[in-house]
Amino acid sequence: MRTRQVSIAAAALVGALLLASPALAVNTISNEVFTATVSNDTGTGTFTATVGDLTPGVLPNSWEWEPITPIEIYDPGNLFEPVATLDDVLLTLVFGEYTRIGLTFQVAAGMSDTEFDFDLATLSFSTMPAVEAAARATASIGTTDANGDGSARFEELPPGSGDGIFRTYLNPDPGPPQLFANLISFADINGPGSGSAFQNIPASGFQPVGTAISSINAGLDFWLTEGDTGSGTTNFIVTPEPTSLLLLGLAGVLIRRR
Repeated sequence: MRTRQVSIAAAALVGALLLASPALAVNTISNEVFTATVSNDTGTGTFTATVGDLTPGVLPNSWEWEPITPIEIYDPGNLFEPVATLDDVLLTLVFGEYTRIGLTFQVAAGMSDTEFDFDLATLSFSTMPAVEAAARATASIGTTDANGDGSARFEELPPGSGDGIFRTYLNPDPGPPQLFANLISFADINGPGSGSAFQNIPASGFQPVGTAISSINAGLDFWLTEGDTGSGTTNFIVTPEPTSLLLLGLAGVLIRRR
């Protein structure tokens, strides 16, 4: 995989940036940035990408992991049939005014209903005061009847729990983590074709969280019907409350006028 080939260079670049800039030294990424655990009648398998697999992103102070080939995950005791397959994965981690954990992905279930658990990176940064801290979580998912049996379902685990497919947390490091939002219960299709669902919290803008923030984390937990495919795009963003940013901007204008 391309990500494995550049891992040493990426790790060296991360270290160089942290040493060169005191401002960046407070921004840290957990060693494990993406862990997928999948399970069905075939068995249970795990895949992990680490901080060494990241490459510099397009945005300033951003990092990406984008494998260029599909990832087949196997149970160690059965290397003949994958439990599930991941494809078109892009993990984006951004520090700054809008600190963000973003993920896009496609998955294919194995030959029986398949459970997926994705644990994404923990980002740690300078403490954002409670009076300023605000957050936003967005998720869009879809499922396709890939095996032609007339239905497909992409649903939270446990089913009907209300725990949501996409789950976002404040202050996981050092913890205990505080749930910010859990989004989307399910998407399904009865008949050929595809079904989708989306949810944003809040519906627009950012929501004050009422607590100081120094780290964030996110994950997904869901099951997918046998032989079918699913996809998703998720984002978890924290920022100083827009009102605070506006006041800072106005203060700057007044200073310049003086």
